[in-house]
Amino acid sequence: MYLNSNSIVIFTLKFCYLVVLITLISCDKNNDIEVKEIETLEIKRITSTSAIAKNQIIFDNNPENITVGVCWSESPEPSASDNSSTDRIENGVFYSHLTGLNESTKYFVRPYYKDNNGANYGKQISFTTFSATDLPVVTTAAAKDITSRSAIVGGNIISHGGTEVNECGVFYASITDPLTNGIQKKADSCCCDFEVILGSLDPETEYYVISYAKNDSGISYGEQISFKTTDESACSGISPPSGFGIIAFDDKCWLDRNLGAHRVATSHDDPQSFGFLYQWGREADGHELQNSLIVYTKAPPGEQPNHSDFIANDRHPFDWNSDNNWNYRWVTQNGNTLPSDPCPPGWRVPTRSEWQSAKEYGNWKNKYDAFNSSLKLPSAGKRDDKGVLYYQGVRGQYWSSSYENIFGTLLNFYDNGAFMQNYYRVGGMSVRCIKDN
Repeated sequence: MYLNSNSIVIFTLKFCYLVVLITLISCDKNNDIEVKEIETLEIKRITSTSAIAKNQIIFDNNPENITVGVCWSESPEPSASDNSSTDRIENGVFYSHLTGLNESTKYFVRPYYKDNNGANYGKQISFTTFSATDLPVVTTAAAKDITSRSAIVGGNIISHGGTEVNECGVFYASITDPLTNGIQKKADSCCCDFEVILGSLDPETEYYVISYAKNDSGISYGEQISFKTTDESACSGISPPSGFGIIAFDDKCWLDRNLGAHRVATSHDDPQSFGFLYQWGREADGHELQNSLIVYTKAPPGEQPNHSDFIANDRHPFDWNSDNNWNYRWVTQNGNTLPSDPCPPGWRVPTRSEWQSAKEYGNWKNKYDAFNSSLKLPSAGKRDDKGVLYYQGVRGQYWSSSYENIFGTLLNFYDNGAFMQNYYRVGGMSVRCIKDN
């Protein structure tokens, strides 16, 4: 068959049109949003003028072209043309802030999403704002993690009242009237549940606790609870490993010196007490020596390096291992000690909560407090991401076996502070061992 040039042009144009049409249909299909469900799970932090809605959306495919939020009104069946929010989805959940509300008023709320076809709504729920003069409602939580010298107590803010709670905490005492004769301790955050750590308690003593919450209208109290501290026989019947002594501290049994130390510290800057500096999660393979050689080749994913060099890494995510998601290096996910833990058999690296509890128990405010405690913690310094020694005699930095995101967690103290801190896993820090249960 003979085709002239005009026929070829027409055929080519038709073919190109068909290709474009198929592509557009395919793209449109890929952009379809198949939402299975959208709902408001709860309304919380209600005050006289504001509230927060927690919402959930379940969809089948990528929601790049979707808009979500909630709409609210004093009338039923609110729509996006009423008061509304536009929010960001994270893992199928989004939070909406409802503001400009009237006090003592019932509101109706519906979650919505918008796609190419317009707005779609979930099931309606309702709530009522508080009066501007309403006080918060708080309950006292049961005590937990009780030792001979410390415990964790706190409360639950059931409602914020007319305005947001701006202070919360507990009163506690060893007599039955902690509000009159007790000690006040504030919590760091007052959103919903809150906790505070009580330290410097007396062993085998009954303590009484009442929680409180304040807003602009005043203060409310929870019910009184009580708990009893344990005795101090943490090291009873325990034999120390060769080259170490043992110390009972915070209802736990600890070694009396750092790993690698020549002696118990005689001062906060005693170099004979500094000991070794371990990278987070590494076994005792020689890298912990302060003069170990420095290399820049990371260990294979999820494996110990099997050499004695300090692995430097001054680039994100600052890890000595190729797999920064390898989080269980000294302990298993269930908390069991692994052979890579550098402590003597039957002993282990403390957890973050154990170091936090020890700090609270000893009331450590700085490096001098840490040294003057019975643990005699020296300020041994660290090796940084390049393997360089820093802060010897100036700071103490002690690894825990715990992690957070890309970091290991540690106890850090210096002249004017003592606190728990996240730090890059490449760093070389001190290790003080605790008895394994």
